[in-house]
Amino acid sequence: MRIILTGGIASGKSTIAKELLKYDISIIDSDKISKNIFTRNITKIQKMFATDLKGDALRKYVGDIIFTSPKMRFQLESFMHPKIKNIIKKRERELKGKKYIIDIPLYFETKSFMEDDDFVILVSIPYKDQVERLMRRNNLTKEEANKRIIAQLPTAIKERKSDYIIENMGTIDELKSKVNNLVNKIL
Repeated sequence: MRIILTGGIASGKSTIAKELLKYDISIIDSDKISKNIFTRNITKIQKMFATDLKGDALRKYVGDIIFTSPKMRFQLESFMHPKIKNIIKKRERELKGKKYIIDIPLYFETKSFMEDDDFVILVSIPYKDQVERLMRRNNLTKEEANKRIIAQLPTAIKERKSDYIIENMGTIDELKSKVNNLVNKIL
């Protein structure tokens, strides 16, 4: 069974993934894979978005566009997702026989990643906390943070589709305890 870790932007997935490493569970991080593919394909992405920006400026520019233009988001995803999926499949083959989790933040939004036998762990966070974390983490305005969050499926829908939910609304120690419970119950 494939185990997926997912959740909205700034929900705490990265903190949970780091904690899972302590239990000798490997993490296949789709965000890292995506950033690597993005970096290796700068020229194609610049052409796709008609810009000559580079580095962080390009990443921010593309982010601003894809969170307001479904057409451009679809175009970028059509280019990126097959590549990401291929690398995830390769990593899964490399980790065969070992414990691993695939961290896919937009799992429900990107149906191309879904498999019949996936077990989905959702990190759930109250909307207000999510906005505050995202503003702080990415140095965004409230409006920019809201646009990014609203571009994703609502947490309530994700909760109904998930097999296991970790509610992230307490302290780091409480979150670590929840990860320990997850490992003992599921992993």
